Amino acid sequence: MNKVARRAILPVFVCMLQASLAFALPKVAVLDLSVQKGIDPSVIAPVTESVMEEVVGSRAYVVLDRAYIEQVLKEKEFQLSGMVSDTQVAQAGQYLGADYVVAGKIQLVGDTYLVVAKMIEVRTGVIVAQTSEQGEGKLAVLLGLGHAVGKKLAVGSPISLLAPSPGTAAASVPAARAPADVRVQHLSDAEYAALAALEDPVPRAKVRLSIYALRDSASVSDDGWKATIEAFKKRYPSISVSIEETKDSGAYYQRLAELARTGKMPDLFMLGVDRRIGEAFPAKDVRPLLRGREAMFLQPAMERIATGDSLTWLPESVIASHAVFANGELLARLGLVMPATIDELLAQSERIRAAGLTPVAMADKDGWEMQSCLLSVLAERAGGSGWLLRALGGKGASFKDPSFVMALDSIRRLSESRMFPDAINELEYSAPIESFKRSEAVYLINGLWCTDDLAASLSPDRKESTIIATFPALTKELGSPGSTSAIVRGYAMNKDLSGDKAAAAWLWLWFYSGPEGQRIRFERTGGNGCAIDPRYFEGALDPLWAKAYELLSVAPLADIIDFRMESPVVNAALKDLLAGRKRPDAIAQEIEAWVARNDPNRKR
Repeated sequence: MNKVARRAILPVFVCMLQASLAFALPKVAVLDLSVQKGIDPSVIAPVTESVMEEVVGSRAYVVLDRAYIEQVLKEKEFQLSGMVSDTQVAQAGQYLGADYVVAGKIQLVGDTYLVVAKMIEVRTGVIVAQTSEQGEGKLAVLLGLGHAVGKKLAVGSPISLLAPSPGTAAASVPAARAPADVRVQHLSDAEYAALAALEDPVPRAKVRLSIYALRDSASVSDDGWKATIEAFKKRYPSISVSIEETKDSGAYYQRLAELARTGKMPDLFMLGVDRRIGEAFPAKDVRPLLRGREAMFLQPAMERIATGDSLTWLPESVIASHAVFANGELLARLGLVMPATIDELLAQSERIRAAGLTPVAMADKDGWEMQSCLLSVLAERAGGSGWLLRALGGKGASFKDPSFVMALDSIRRLSESRMFPDAINELEYSAPIESFKRSEAVYLINGLWCTDDLAASLSPDRKESTIIATFPALTKELGSPGSTSAIVRGYAMNKDLSGDKAAAAWLWLWFYSGPEGQRIRFERTGGNGCAIDPRYFEGALDPLWAKAYELLSVAPLADIIDFRMESPVVNAALKDLLAGRKRPDAIAQEIEAWVARNDPNRKR
């Protein structure tokens, strides 16, 4: 070949090489950043674009167009809004055909804007980079924060370290894994400490407060309650408390309703999600007293209890009844990964069974396990946020809805695919937990509370490889992907309080529900139930509990069915479903008929 021909062909070859190398670059989707309530949503697009500009400028990725992302997710009927889990983000990435996804949020803490973003590897669901930037000023400051976050995220990721320098050809890079000590936080330690340091006025005169509490003195949490009350008395000796207690929730709310009718409400009283729908009690809006400290709590819990812009109580506990624990060592040995959809999970059954293992460890002898630990979250996922309340009240929904039938049918599919133990209806509650400990099951579906048991039993290596997630996506979801089901409880202030009484009541409420009271109860009763992420507390935290609270910090919260309704029909019907005696549609009609006849919420 002569020199002229070579000179003619060379530019074409170089262009082809550059194109092929460009296609070898990993694809990244930058999702629209979420915004905290109160921030103008019109900033979402420009701040997201500023993050994208820096990721594009890194020359380490092929960045997907925002319009394409919106179109694909819309076609898939996939909603990403508010607090989302890493699993949800990874699932969006699968739909988009991306290798990595960038997700973030815009927040306002006091007068300071905060932009937080993280990059997640779609294949593994692990975080490969995370960063944040903060600044004070008008909304325009957010554009600069977006650019700063995008630059740090792109430069700090494992992929960008292998990116070509300007003017050089790109090279394909291997998939990256997150380091074992990745710690995702809602606030930085410094921001958390600054909020915790805020002080409130202390009344000069002596004050006596009346408190009406829903609690059981025989409960394991009683020691934490007593320790918190004693610590408050030492901190504020001029404030004394008179406590009336009831341990039965039905009797508690009947008594509270009576006190409200007679105008004899206590200064402080417990509220929470219970079987009464739409019943309101005279509580004071405490958001002005928080002064930004609401950001210290688990945000899904705060979103659950807020009413518009007002906040009438603070969460003392969040008890999640659903989590999927996965044995990472078994997954690796079997060549499997965490499933993103129910179909992917079902497809794993044959390989797991062939290895002599149980795919999903669960028990249902007592009748509540399947309903509390799985059906509750499936019903909310399928029917949409608030579906259970609408169905109970007969307001635009019922238990005969196709969405609820699909939730029941998901359990049928799991059962018929032999995902569950063969004798699930006869298994005691503790049996699947012990099976998971012995590495006889790949997955365990249970309440997040069993983290305490696992943390006390598993080896350090098992803890490191254990994955804590939520159930994968259903065929069609109207609710929040990645959600769990939970009880949220806390205390409220009488709205008629003023002066020293109001100041003293707020001091008690903040001490009990805020970081000090939460830390005391955490140390006395273990990791379960905190409404503030204990990773902010001083001292070591078991790695399993760290993973559990990573989940609780982002997973939307659904209602637990048997905490909203007391129906023996549901538990008995699920046993029939697992045994193959009844079909999902027949069970749905049976439950609807029982609710229409018996549930007090339907009769209101």
